[in-house]
Amino acid sequence: MLFRSIDTNRSFAVVNGVRAKIFGIPGQKGHFYLCQGSGWTTPAPLWKSVDGGVTWASANPNLTCVLMAGWGKTVAGASYPTLYVYGTCQGTKGFFRSTDAGATWDKIAGQYLANNYIFDNVKDIDGDKTTEGKVYMILGKNSLAYGVYKP
Repeated sequence: MLFRSIDTNRSFAVVNGVRAKIFGIPGQKGHFYLCQGSGWTTPAPLWKSVDGGVTWASANPNLTCVLMAGWGKTVAGASYPTLYVYGTCQGTKGFFRSTDAGATWDKIAGQYLANNYIFDNVKDIDGDKTTEGKVYMILGKNSLAYGVYKP
């Protein structure tokens, strides 16, 4: 959930009831990302700010519904940490990654197990900070899964 304070951080209140997430990018001054974490039917792009949160814009128009997002270790040859999302890109649900600050996205896994819905309950996603291509997912109430993407 996303919280805010209007009294110099003495107290906080819930801004909305969805699982929103905001994170900064190490080594990239002022770069922040925000996902609203709403639901499959609600338009929810991945928001990006490059000025410390003063202004926000969609990171990529092909990401139309981002449920969760995170970052991981920069891949060899790239200059920006890898971004990971779970959501819809170009009309396809699944797990995606970007190695160029969100300009392009590669599908790394689909929405698995049709009619089982285990991946309909992704609570969070984040990349490993020390291992290239490794991504973690928190599922449901008490499950953790991870995968390693090797193109």
